Amino acid sequence: IVCGDQSSGKSSALEAISGMSFPAKDNLCTRFATELILRRAPAADVDIHITPGPERSDEEKARLRDFTYSRTLADLDIGHVIDDAKSAMDLNGNNKVFSTDVLRIEISGPSQPHLTMVDLPGLFLAGNKDQS
Repeated sequence: IVCGDQSSGKSSALEAISGMSFPAKDNLCTRFATELILRRAPAADVDIHITPGPERSDEEKARLRDFTYSRTLADLDIGHVIDDAKSAMDLNGNNKVFSTDVLRIEISGPSQPHLTMVDLPGLFLAGNKDQS
């Protein structure tokens, strides 16, 4: 478990452990849970999808379940995937800041450890125009 205030280095710690690059910015970055699942397997594979939150309508759930990533492990850019997921979750506008949807990134290959991590939004003490 990696726990701490917003911008305290949680995503950087997960990056150091997993070897995968999580985006880090000075402003609000982690706006939904990202589950990173690493598994050892004979062949490299990437499976990325969104698990919709319980408050989503049936139409939204169907749209979010259709979210896919169609590149190889060598081409994996988690920052790009997270940006695409933000768009799919409608987090790029001003209406919604956080989401209960979960981005699930499952990576398998012969050099992968058997490890599951979850990157969650950070803790914050007071609200402002960007967070409630």
